[in-house]
Amino acid sequence: MGTFYERVLANIKEEPDREIMVEKRNGKYKTLTFRDFESKVLSIQGALSRLAPEDRVAIFMENRADWISTFFGVLFKGGIAVPVDYMMSSQELFHVLSDCQPRFLITSSQNYKKATEAVSKIGYHVKVLN
Repeated sequence: MGTFYERVLANIKEEPDREIMVEKRNGKYKTLTFRDFESKVLSIQGALSRLAPEDRVAIFMENRADWISTFFGVLFKGGIAVPVDYMMSSQELFHVLSDCQPRFLITSSQNYKKATEAVSKIGYHVKVLN
């Protein structure tokens, strides 16, 4: 039957235009296909080009299609995804980051300021991606 990753790739190849999720952008809803999903995952993987196996990546964004693509992009790249509640304050986020020690933090525009504030207090480099 293959690994989960192999099954997802097979679905993308067999039915690239199959609608799988909906996202809201600028007040309008748009249906996303397997092809769109693959594009988003590959984009995330490209941004994580220096991710080593088992590096942690904190995901600090709202529940949306980009969150799902980010999660799978991290997993398929071999990293460890660390979901973080997007409603945390920068101080709460700082404590989570101090504990999990991610190499990357991926966030949304809505939470970018809180993310950069939390990362600025960490004693090592965490790359923040928006």
